[in-house]
Amino acid sequence: MLPRVRNERFPRLKEEKGVQMTQFLRSALVPALACVLIGCTSPPPLHSPGPSPSAPRSPASTPSLTPVPEPSSNPEQKSAASAVMHFTDVSREIGADPSRFSRAQMTKNFRYYVGGDMVTANVDSFMELKRKGYRWSGGMKIGAIVASEVTNHRNALGLEVRVTVCQDQTRMTLVDESGAAVKDRTVPAYNVRLYIVRKPAKESTWRVYGMSTLSASATKPSECAS
Repeated sequence: MLPRVRNERFPRLKEEKGVQMTQFLRSALVPALACVLIGCTSPPPLHSPGPSPSAPRSPASTPSLTPVPEPSSNPEQKSAASAVMHFTDVSREIGADPSRFSRAQMTKNFRYYVGGDMVTANVDSFMELKRKGYRWSGGMKIGAIVASEVTNHRNALGLEVRVTVCQDQTRMTLVDESGAAVKDRTVPAYNVRLYIVRKPAKESTWRVYGMSTLSASATKPSECAS
């Protein structure tokens, strides 16, 4: 059974941009989801000079795809969850082989689903992987996705939904150009992550504006129960 997007209230967490970005860059980028949410539009193709669709790819370099949750009955919550799924899909594609993308291409791809300082933070992180010749191998599974109720800030921030995602990262590995695991970069087996998703006033698109790790551990937390 596919995990559902559940409607729950979450306590308002203090958004400290610097803390969120530091936690984000220190932890594994989420490279293993495709957006197949019922009713959402297909994402624009990634802009990359990579191989043609007919060219074979090494299984080790392509993260496995994970089924996505059933849509929420609330269209705004559904759109917010969809933005998170699109964002993780872009991260998956770039993380599987950063060498295929220029800084401009990464920036363009992320801007579809990411806003504010999150764009630069993500691009800088992947450019660093590219410089070192690293890429992400393996896949990630989702144990649960929970969407908070919609908050209307009644100002320029517009609408906001907080999407909590449990990530099973037991198969994820950062590898170098030879395919060997990078020894000084370990990935927590399980990661419960909070995404701040907004649709600013006078805009029609939901984008991810912040993220933080709520829990990262080697043992399976209750939030990851499928």
